[in-house]
Amino acid sequence: MKQTFYKVMPGMAMIIFLLYWMAVFAITFPGGKAKQVIGNIAPKFNSLFGYSWRLFTPPYTFNVRLYFIVRNVHLPYKTDTVEVLQQIALQKQTAAPFNQQETITDYLVNSNANGLIKTVWGNKNMPAEIPAPLTDSSYVAQAIAKVETDQTYQMYLATLKNYCQVVLKQHRISSVDKEIKIVIKEKAIRPFDAMQEKGFEEKERLVFETAFYKPTL
Repeated sequence: MKQTFYKVMPGMAMIIFLLYWMAVFAITFPGGKAKQVIGNIAPKFNSLFGYSWRLFTPPYTFNVRLYFIVRNVHLPYKTDTVEVLQQIALQKQTAAPFNQQETITDYLVNSNANGLIKTVWGNKNMPAEIPAPLTDSSYVAQAIAKVETDQTYQMYLATLKNYCQVVLKQHRISSVDKEIKIVIKEKAIRPFDAMQEKGFEEKERLVFETAFYKPTL
């Protein structure tokens, strides 16, 4: 009897282990209804096994987009717009696996762009709706004004301004008689449960922008 028990026990333990992790994965899977179903069937599952701990990082709801907008001082309606972060990601992909330089650039630019956002918004996102009669730009300007003298903010901004000069050279855009604006937006990512939704709109929300400034030649 004991020998039979010891033979069966490893298999039972493996089945219980697999069922547990299948339940955890189903509950944390984005867009699923498994959490509600399992909660109804086994309401004590959470308290007994504590599946609320963050094994799986929740998916991002947006991508950050960094734009350098260049316009002619004498002809302000003539502009060149360069999106930076997506371009860096493509460069990393193209140069892989020997993409150390692209990886360093990606870290440098992304960390400074995200640093600006966190400094301006205090680790919070913009509200879902801007209170009337303000616009996105005016609301962002008010938030920036509160941290404009912060040394960390100035450091992040200076790094992006310096990198802007690099980007202009890469795209062979002359900075003579030009003004530059730095814009950061959050572009919505299609959620998992809306993958097949044809009408989903990937909106871009303004979270940071500078006034036009003259670059240092």
